[in-house]
Amino acid sequence: MRSLALLVTTVMMTTIPTVGLSTSAQQSNLLALFGSLRPDVELRPEQGGWSLQYCPDNTCERFCCSTSKCDGSLLDFSFLYLSHISGYTAGYTALSKFKTKEAPHATPGVLARHRASCHQSSERDAVVCILRALSKTGRIRMSFVRYDEGQRNEEAVDLEKELQRSAKP
Repeated sequence: MRSLALLVTTVMMTTIPTVGLSTSAQQSNLLALFGSLRPDVELRPEQGGWSLQYCPDNTCERFCCSTSKCDGSLLDFSFLYLSHISGYTAGYTALSKFKTKEAPHATPGVLARHRASCHQSSERDAVVCILRALSKTGRIRMSFVRYDEGQRNEEAVDLEKELQRSAKP
């Protein structure tokens, strides 16, 4: 059963349309990659582009692209960041389970889509290469959002600092 779910997810993610993320049904299918995190993941159009937020509580990791045709790069970036780099402490149990039980099954399909530009010897090196490439070519930005006393506070996240932090044992 698990292998069937993996096959379905891989097929769906390798056939992401290049016309942008237009319909809610299409968005719902694309979020299948996020498995058990899906209830806390929101994908929506925003200022000529798209944003994806992972918000298990009053704090969020937010990823956004500045073009209307993200071509799946926002989804791949968000997935790889959450599954391999994120040090998110709120909702840690859910994210930890996702990282250890679900992400390893979906990661090979995501890495395969970027093999031509990032063919590294280790999974970690490939993930880092893809995140760097997508942040440049896909114009993807990251931020940390916190809701406090009815106020929305958003802080930009430096990808390079997060990559360095996550590499430390």
